[in-house]
Amino acid sequence: MRGVNIDSHLWHVFASNSREEDSSVQEHARKFLEMSEKLKQCQVLIFDTVLELVEKNESGMLYIDGPGGCGKTFLLNTIIHYLSATSVPVITVASSGVAGLMLVNGMTAHSQFKIPLDVNATTVCSW
Repeated sequence: MRGVNIDSHLWHVFASNSREEDSSVQEHARKFLEMSEKLKQCQVLIFDTVLELVEKNESGMLYIDGPGGCGKTFLLNTIIHYLSATSVPVITVASSGVAGLMLVNGMTAHSQFKIPLDVNATTVCSW
């Protein structure tokens, strides 16, 4: 990816003493290395865009769209593992519980940010 040797970039994670928080970082690094080898070229382009923003300490908003089964969740989980392995704080939220379950450490936005929901017997969803 972008000519960066990711293996040597994350090697320091495995060289540290194995404390509890280190083992979580090591697991994220291991999963990232395993998953990054399976990224398709279009996923690598998106990953590289995220990596560039992180390296420049910039924020950005990316919209990833595609049909079911094209690898959106796999890409997001790969990004989450990379950021977690490099000690970048990550909060993973989704709009539904099912979507949250598919993401590493994911949950609904309502649960994470304590957004109140006023649900009663007559509450309906409509658009």
